[in-house]
Amino acid sequence: MEVSDVRRRMREVLAEERRAAAERRSRRDATARSWTEALERIVLPVSHQIVQALKAEGHLVQISAPADAVRISSDSRPQDYVELTLQSDNDDATVVARINQARGRETVSEERVFVRGGTAIGALTEEQVVDFLGKALAGILVR
Repeated sequence: MEVSDVRRRMREVLAEERRAAAERRSRRDATARSWTEALERIVLPVSHQIVQALKAEGHLVQISAPADAVRISSDSRPQDYVELTLQSDNDDATVVARINQARGRETVSEERVFVRGGTAIGALTEEQVVDFLGKALAGILVR
């Protein structure tokens, strides 16, 4: 095989990888924009409503919004919380719930997939948020 053929083939392979990387970055950016919009438009307002409903039922909870996430935690046990955040480590971005619960000296942490993919994130509904957070918070608040 000629050196010029090897160089040409390597240039083609590298160019293809650059195109694929640019497409991945573009998809990841679009998904991040979808999550930011869903967070501001649906997830945060519904989370505030959930916190108010739980407080009306006598549960001491608080809400915080760390960078591109929402966290609902117990006032009496701050290490008990449910947090929704975007995880875009791979091509298929997902919104995951990080559920942390202290049991004595041990802490049990769990991650659950809430929605997967940019299209599903953009189509997120209030009902989905209420159902998912309600079930996740019930496990922390009811012992």
